[in-house]
Amino acid sequence: PKKIIAEEEATLEDITIVFPHHDQHQRLADIMTDLEGTIKNIVVVKGGTFARNCNEGFKLCKTRFVVFLNDDTRIADPETLFTNMLEKTKELDIVGCRVEGDGAVNGFRIEDKELVPVLNAEDEVDVPSGHCLMMKADTFTVLDGYNEEFKNGCEDGDLYQRALELGMTIGTVDDTMIHLQCQSTGRFDHVDENVIL
Repeated sequence: PKKIIAEEEATLEDITIVFPHHDQHQRLADIMTDLEGTIKNIVVVKGGTFARNCNEGFKLCKTRFVVFLNDDTRIADPETLFTNMLEKTKELDIVGCRVEGDGAVNGFRIEDKELVPVLNAEDEVDVPSGHCLMMKADTFTVLDGYNEEFKNGCEDGDLYQRALELGMTIGTVDDTMIHLQCQSTGRFDHVDENVIL
């Protein structure tokens, strides 16, 4: 049998954060302030849909790990959050985190092959909200990125379905962040067609 070589330990320098930016300039400035001094590889892409901006940003990624992070988020302790997410990638293919407080979409349960939103921060989730996802760059490549047919909604659910069909694992760390959901203009303009797709 071949010897399995353990992968070298990852550090925060092995991460690129991709922001699919739309029109929340102050919110982007706020989260960039949160990340100051912690993450040095950051890509901001605007001008397209969420999926397209993520995919275009990923093309610029030269690190082993990528984080897709909404610009309407705030992180109190990014070093701890991203270190814990890196550690979790040793057992999961896609890693998310939880949202502070109740009432926000904290993730989803899978019931009868459908994603059901979990709004209570304490309830278990099967897959995380897509506001902050970390994975190996190779994982995102195998998944062929986000499906650009989606227009600012449901991209994470589609990505999860494809990952699960390939036998990948998805989960969360216990760490939380603030997600000021659905702040971008036009966020709900294509809900019906996204759900159908």
